[in-house]
Amino acid sequence: MYLKRLELHGFKSFAHKTILDFEPGLTAIVGPNGSGKSNIADAIRWVTGEQSLKLLRGKKSEDVIFAGSDKKTRLSMAEVALTFDNKDRKLPFEYSEVEIRRRLFRDGESEYLVNNQKSRLFDIVEALLKSGFGASNYAVIGQGTIDQLILAGPAEIKGLVEEAAGVKPYYMKRDKTLRRLEQTRENLSQVSALISEIEPRLRSLKRQAKRMEEREAVASELASLNLEFFGSKLFELENELLSIGKGLSIKKREVAEITQAIEQFQKNLEIEERQSRESGAYLYELSNQIDGLEARKYKLQEDLAEIRGKIKADLVPGNIDQKSLNAEKLDLERQVDVLSAKLKKLTVEYKKDEESLNSLREQANSRSRPDFEKFASEFNQILDSLQVDNLDLVKNRLRQLVSNFVSRTNSFPAPAEAREQLHRLELRMVEGKVLKQAYSEQLESANAKLNQIKSLLKSNPEEFKNELFKREQELNNNLTQLNRQVEDLRASLAKVKLEDRNKRSFLAEEEKKFREKTVALAKLKEEQNQILIQETRFSTLKDGLMKEASEALGQKAAELANCKKLQTDPELTSKIEKLKHQLELAGGIDETTLNEYRETAERFEYLTSQASDLEKGVADLTAIISDLDEIIKKQFDQAFDKISGKFSEFFRILFNGGRATMSLLREEVVRTEAEQEILEEETSSQEASKSSKEIIGIEIRATPPGKKLATIAALSGGERALTAIALLCSMLASYPSPFVVLDEVDAALDEANSIRFAKILGTLVNQTQFITITHNRETMRQGHTLYGVTMGEDGISKILSVKLEKAEEIAE
Repeated sequence: MYLKRLELHGFKSFAHKTILDFEPGLTAIVGPNGSGKSNIADAIRWVTGEQSLKLLRGKKSEDVIFAGSDKKTRLSMAEVALTFDNKDRKLPFEYSEVEIRRRLFRDGESEYLVNNQKSRLFDIVEALLKSGFGASNYAVIGQGTIDQLILAGPAEIKGLVEEAAGVKPYYMKRDKTLRRLEQTRENLSQVSALISEIEPRLRSLKRQAKRMEEREAVASELASLNLEFFGSKLFELENELLSIGKGLSIKKREVAEITQAIEQFQKNLEIEERQSRESGAYLYELSNQIDGLEARKYKLQEDLAEIRGKIKADLVPGNIDQKSLNAEKLDLERQVDVLSAKLKKLTVEYKKDEESLNSLREQANSRSRPDFEKFASEFNQILDSLQVDNLDLVKNRLRQLVSNFVSRTNSFPAPAEAREQLHRLELRMVEGKVLKQAYSEQLESANAKLNQIKSLLKSNPEEFKNELFKREQELNNNLTQLNRQVEDLRASLAKVKLEDRNKRSFLAEEEKKFREKTVALAKLKEEQNQILIQETRFSTLKDGLMKEASEALGQKAAELANCKKLQTDPELTSKIEKLKHQLELAGGIDETTLNEYRETAERFEYLTSQASDLEKGVADLTAIISDLDEIIKKQFDQAFDKISGKFSEFFRILFNGGRATMSLLREEVVRTEAEQEILEEETSSQEASKSSKEIIGIEIRATPPGKKLATIAALSGGERALTAIALLCSMLASYPSPFVVLDEVDAALDEANSIRFAKILGTLVNQTQFITITHNRETMRQGHTLYGVTMGEDGISKILSVKLEKAEEIAE
């Protein structure tokens, strides 16, 4: 695992998106003071979860966001991302490349992401610790903080060793387990107190419940006898109801049969009546046709008489009174004008009524409509027979037709108001159509007479006389044909009337039979009702018995279905009474006490089970802590031995001699109750002291060449820096970190020490990736890649990179 890429955007002086690519080995970052080099170390510390504003060299969290300059406005967000090569799966993620990203907005909102998936800071820190990287201590050494590794005190040095040994996760798990253990012990104490509180009450309730059980035996025997008693009564009642049910079934069948016969008879009767009505309608239609033909016949006879009168009078143009004809002509022309105006007005009104009628019909289009076809047929027959001179006869027939139409449409299911409006419009349209026909025929007759007079005034005598004879012959032919039609219709009318009389006689007989069957049905229904009353009475007795049984038996009433049989024990009633008396003497059952006993017993059992589970939990957690303590002690001891040996070695290399040691500091520590119990279980002894000496820190003593043994505080600044570097290198040599960021840790070293430090780094780059921010040429020489950081007038840091190997090739 190694750091592959660093991406910054909006972080401190890196306003623009900046990417630094890294490879295993040592990468040096150089640049003038104030160019923003240390912001790179801060960015790595920040993205790996650092929360200390002091270490990040800020006062507020938003100080890490680019604050702006004279030439660049401030930004609203800071974002840093680290990309790791994870082919060795040191990071506990199933990815060969892992990106950890952190964002912060000026409104305070922030987020962590792992491969673009939101994540918790705790999970990221835990994953980094598992990989061997500890961002909070020696993995990122800030500017001017190298000597703090040894000046922070023994406790902090102990923490560095623990972090290097990889026991920090075990400490975190131990603390979490210890908190769970304390909470479990507290819960166990509460449960035990509750058990002690309810146990005496449970014993008292148990004694009372036992007495009630003895009473229950008597009640159980009584319930068994009651089952026999009520089962016998129920058996008798159900037999009665069964017998009644059979009789009722017979009556229902008879009623159904005669009802079906009546319904079929009624359907047949309705068919006959409908045929009778259709026959009557046909009679009415024949009568209308005969009346129409008679009217036409009268009209033909009148026209024929007029023609014959003219022929007889030998009316010729030479004998015509010209003045009289002209006066008649003017009168006819006035009639034509008046009739034309009336017909035009009537046509407009008829069209409006027709539109209104269509609208009303559309509103009621989902309902049943009257049969208008028959009405239309009859109406058209009347129109066919309509003549100018028989208008009164036509009006009388029309009124009769309208009356029949109104009676038929009274059954129309539309609302009363709509039906009345519809009828009014339909009647007005009928009258309008009749008047239109009448006016049309009057207009046609007037025009014919007018044309005749005009012809009479213009034609010669011989042509006019021939025309009259021709007209007479046509009228005679038409009259003969009409007489023949009238005779045929009268014969058909007589035949239909005879059939109608026979049909009416048949219907009268059928109606008589229908009434007889209806009377028989009423009688059967009365008999059926009497049986139903009897059934209801026995059903009521059964319901009362079931209610009484339910009150006496309670839940056992459900068993009655299996106890229905004829009772033969004559002493059953006396036995029941005797047991009832015994129950009265014993007193009633206190359901409240029984319920309390059940609830208390159930709660006691639950609490006992909970206590058992909690005790097992305490044992399990104690075992876990014991195992963790053993792992922590073993790994810490191993780490201390390795690091202390390496520390002495690197100290001698850096100082070219001298001596340095690491020693454990111990102190009396008072344990908590939980820790004491764990210790007792580990030692299997009650004699373990509640206080003992535990390791509280690691003390470092360093003696440079030519000096006496002295404390760390007595060393010079350069000596402290070299001693701290020796400690850092000893930890990296013993427990390599995937990568380490060093921010000007060599700033206090002279040239000779810089060379020795650079050589040590050269030996460690094979197992640890170094990113060094430096001004030291010897450190730069150890690097394979050199990044230069500059800052222009806009206050924004920029990056220049050089591959030293390629640069050397170019130089050569």
